[in-house]
Amino acid sequence: MKKLSVLLLVVTFIFVFVACDITGLPEQTPKDNQEDDNNINSQIKPRKGGTLSLAVQGIDTWNPLLAKTSDAVNFLGLIYEGVVGYDKDLSKIPVLASDWNVSDDGRLWTFNIRKDAVWHNGEELTAEDVIFTFNILKSGILDSFYEHNIYENDNILEIGLKSNDKYSFFIRLAEPSSKLLDLMTFPVLSKEYFETAENMLNNQYDLTSTPIGTGPYKAQDDFLIDEKVVRLVRNEVWWGVDPYIDKIEGKIYSNRKE
Repeated sequence: MKKLSVLLLVVTFIFVFVACDITGLPEQTPKDNQEDDNNINSQIKPRKGGTLSLAVQGIDTWNPLLAKTSDAVNFLGLIYEGVVGYDKDLSKIPVLASDWNVSDDGRLWTFNIRKDAVWHNGEELTAEDVIFTFNILKSGILDSFYEHNIYENDNILEIGLKSNDKYSFFIRLAEPSSKLLDLMTFPVLSKEYFETAENMLNNQYDLTSTPIGTGPYKAQDDFLIDEKVVRLVRNEVWWGVDPYIDKIEGKIYSNRKE
């Protein structure tokens, strides 16, 4: 009985000692953990370089207006750009347009094109390229995803250069519409390079022709390997903030049975 009492006394002493030691430590809250994580993240900085490999389904054309799969649309979005785009909150932002303005009655829109944006072949981008692409979509000849709400849109009365300025164009509407900016997100094509809609259709499956856009990545000289892998490199003269990744390799695959 005496031994049992001593044993209980020792256990009690150990428990009290440990408990005191634990309560003496500062308690770390989830907020403290978050602050620690933020401090660590603030010390991590991205480095330029490297190659990103992607699997891309359904690329059978370099013309983004003729792309049929979401993979192809997203991949070609690295090469081509629209007049307008979306930010992370899906708000409209200028891309190839530097800015735009609307008349008081809401029926005349004027867009100014960036003067620092050039095609991958070194030619300058102009408003004529935008008008060329827009008119092809409005004709409906391509059966393109981007024709939605442009083809046979009776509210669009006219598009043209403003005062013969190659860096500015206007769109005249029959009635005011807030949807116009959404329509202007289509990828712009080079008028000189593509020439006509008929030429686009005749050559749409030619993957050996180098795609020419204005985007952050461009096709290098030996960009296509056995029609299975396409290699893009960073566009060093892109108007935007330089992307960190040097190269992107897209492995082309299809779900269709041969």
